Amino acid sequence: MKRSSVLLILLLVAFTGSITLSAKKIKSTFRIEKENIKNKDNVKAAESDIRFDLQDTESPDSLKHFFSEISFAGYEKEISSSVESFLVINGSDKDLSAITVRIDYFDLQGRMIHSRDYTVRSVVPAGQTRKIDIPSWDRQRTYYYYLGNEPKKVATPYKVTITPVTYWQPAE
Repeated sequence: MKRSSVLLILLLVAFTGSITLSAKKIKSTFRIEKENIKNKDNVKAAESDIRFDLQDTESPDSLKHFFSEISFAGYEKEISSSVESFLVINGSDKDLSAITVRIDYFDLQGRMIHSRDYTVRSVVPAGQTRKIDIPSWDRQRTYYYYLGNEPKKVATPYKVTITPVTYWQPAE
């Protein structure tokens, strides 16, 4: 067993407080980690571009204003879908070459179900809108977006909030 695998299992034991982990759960954890690595590779593809991070505590007010000009609309995810879609609206005067968004998922009582950051490498020109498709967080297909079509089978509705975290501008 690789050292990183042992470390991951120890972290899982510490996090869950239990040593009884099924092989399916361990395999699922490795799949999630593999996807996170793929997503990090997506960030590397934009290294030549100029990066701006909203979490930077020294961000000037103009940068925070720019983030306020990036908005999202039209989120959708059907229960049978393995893809989530939403629109990125670039209301600024600068092109985007990539964007990292934080997506928070809530049940209808306002309790958080899940949260993730996802980097999308897609050019969104200044003043324009682009539809973005990303892999769904709902692998078991038991959740559906509350404004979408209500499924015939038993499922849990949820709401989302999407917040920009980091964006990249094309290098000039």
